[in-house]
Amino acid sequence: MYKCLTISLKDKEAAMEKLSLIKSDLLIITKAFCKAALPDKDSKKRIWDGLFAKEYDNTTLLEHKALC
Repeated sequence: MYKCLTISLKDKEAAMEKLSLIKSDLLIITKAFCKAALPDKDSKKRIWDGLFAKEYDNTTLLEHKALC
């Protein structure tokens, strides 16, 4: 859903907010994947730059993998 070009960012964020109500260990990984899956160049660049800077140094390996 997050990489879909026809769904607005507002709708994507609303769906993620609703999903956040579910208690799950996978929520952090899901949020990381969705953050990286946004289909715009600025978002991709922020993730890429953050991976090679110190922004994601304190994340788990699973979260880091989801961002990649």
